Amino acid sequence: MVFHETGSGPCLVLLHAFPLNAGMWSREHYLLANHYRVLSLDYPGFGMSLPEQEGFTLPLLGDRILEKLRVLGIEQFVIGGCSMGGYLALEIARRHPPGLKGMVLIDTRSTADSEEARTNRYLQIVEIKSHGAGALMQRLSNLLVSEYSRANQPALVEYLERTMKSASIDGVTHALRAMAERADTTEDVRGLAVPVLVVAGEEDALITQDEAEQLADLFPHSSFHLLPQAGHLPNLEQPELFLNILTSFLQTVSFDD
Repeated sequence: MVFHETGSGPCLVLLHAFPLNAGMWSREHYLLANHYRVLSLDYPGFGMSLPEQEGFTLPLLGDRILEKLRVLGIEQFVIGGCSMGGYLALEIARRHPPGLKGMVLIDTRSTADSEEARTNRYLQIVEIKSHGAGALMQRLSNLLVSEYSRANQPALVEYLERTMKSASIDGVTHALRAMAERADTTEDVRGLAVPVLVVAGEEDALITQDEAEQLADLFPHSSFHLLPQAGHLPNLEQPELFLNILTSFLQTVSFDD
């Protein structure tokens, strides 16, 4: 997997949404680099990472991320993720790694897929292998951002369509399978005693406000923010507001000297 790194200071690991890549965190990489060591990555088959024939699971990606942190000598970190990236952040958090100092969860959930959702992902895999990913990407382009963003941010819509088209077929199908087969992390992370920031888009078509609030309620030291006029990708749809919230949160995280 290809990792991207900028800046120095306390480490912030950012995990991307499906079916995007680490480019969704470009703004955070640039604007936080003066105060934080920002690390992101492209899952296999996305962005700069080549697809892997054998596929991947979220536990496998979690192993690789923790090993990368070890190799880099990073002993303390905040981990954050959006959507699928949130599933992966929770997969890592469920292991209670000693270096975890905080978590950022954006439009995601701790529960596993319902039977209906899991079946739908498997049907999408069949569709993609038979007819390509075009139809799925078109459906997602209408779901990932709010109506406001679609009407008022044409550059963002174009970026998302271009990025989704760049994802490999193997990467997309492997990610769908990994999400379908992910574990329910709710009980493993409940009561996690680190600061947790939960962010949701007010117009998210994929994660309800109730689900986001229930996620925040799992943690004794959580804060919840609902971003107006944003859908499933609030850091891209409301970048200034999101960055202000993220920066304020990071200032509350205690790193050991």
